[in-house]
Amino acid sequence: MDERAQRMRRHFVALGPVFVKLGQVLSTRADLLPAVYCVELAKLQDALPPASAEHAVELIRRELGADPAAFFESFSPEPVAAASLAQVHRATLRSRDRDRGEDGGWVDEGSGSGPRPPPIEVAVKLQRPGLAASVALDATILRGAARVARRFVKLRSDVVGIVDELIGRIYDELDYRREAESLRRFHDTYAAAPRATKDRDRNQNRDRNRRKTRGGGLEGLVRAPLVLDELSTGAVLTMEWI
Repeated sequence: MDERAQRMRRHFVALGPVFVKLGQVLSTRADLLPAVYCVELAKLQDALPPASAEHAVELIRRELGADPAAFFESFSPEPVAAASLAQVHRATLRSRDRDRGEDGGWVDEGSGSGPRPPPIEVAVKLQRPGLAASVALDATILRGAARVARRFVKLRSDVVGIVDELIGRIYDELDYRREAESLRRFHDTYAAAPRATKDRDRNQNRDRNRRKTRGGGLEGLVRAPLVLDELSTGAVLTMEWI
């Protein structure tokens, strides 16, 4: 059974990004598949073969307007993780560019005479090559298969509708500006509250109610990585390494 599970995973990888996404969904359905299949398909989450290092350099050059060396003191050509739609590289910003402030935000370091701070580590998420065309082709094939299944097999679920929703979510994931906005909202929602003041003390109950509706009392306990907008586009997302 282990060999059959491995063969299924390899087939999903060979079929393309949409089918990899389908495999990721199936890896969470222990009610549909044996445990060995779920474990094997879970490898589709972040253990796929990466795109070439040349693609990473070319994408950064096209999206940001210069080679990685223009923005990063170091840039790992090998990704730390590779999934169906993207891969993530570890890099360090040039220390002259940015530093973290006391509130966790990014501030200009300036040209002070003190010791230089250590380089800031970032995660650079890069879109895989040829995704738009590949997703469009996979979507056509998968939707056709869903229509055939609906015609010849009695199913309780709307298979075509499920496929359409999956494809729609994949297209949403292709625009990293959406992800950047989600990260900013998450960061703002769960950001640590500022230091107490006399005015806030007088309005403690009101603030408590506000925190309950804003972050459920988890402010300062969970966080999202900060996004570097100047190094991010629809196909490149640069964020704080956590």
